[in-house]
Amino acid sequence: MNTKLKKALVSALVLLGIGAVGKRAEAIGPNPDTMIVSVTPGNPQYGVYITSPIAGSGYDFQQVNLGATTGSTLAIVVKSSGTVSEYFAMSVVDNGTNAWTALGADGTPALDQFELLGRFNNVSQPLDSAFSGANDIITGSIPGTGSGKYNQGAQTAPGSTQNLWLKLKMPSSVTSPAARNLVLSINGQLN
Repeated sequence: MNTKLKKALVSALVLLGIGAVGKRAEAIGPNPDTMIVSVTPGNPQYGVYITSPIAGSGYDFQQVNLGATTGSTLAIVVKSSGTVSEYFAMSVVDNGTNAWTALGADGTPALDQFELLGRFNNVSQPLDSAFSGANDIITGSIPGTGSGKYNQGAQTAPGSTQNLWLKLKMPSSVTSPAARNLVLSINGQLN
């Protein structure tokens, strides 16, 4: 037999054998196989929109006696206006002359001090006893976490709303009897 023909025949058989082994190796792997595809959402935005129960004026407790405690009678609607589910965290300050100071922990307010508690409840106005001094207190700065505070069991989804109810403990005494405008801030955040 011709040497060239023998070489060609041997080469063809070798290639056929490699192809068969290659095909067999492909069929042995798991079916189906898996892999991880990762992605991180870009530009998540936390947002809050507050709807006052009294158009254009915020909430007005009106006249409350010194040393007394009162609760809001209308819900303040708080909407998650961002692009990601969020917890709400709150702070309150008095920026006026002879400013009052928000207590940092549950207690009895003294001269020019007050305590403000906030609680989310979409069903109805919470009872006075439902407010927790430990979990519902609104201090002078936004806390690092809103999870577990203000009766929030879970994050609020984008576009969803929560009804906020307030409880105010008045100072025992004040430097000035002038009306106060307390600034309530609500922050949307991951925790």
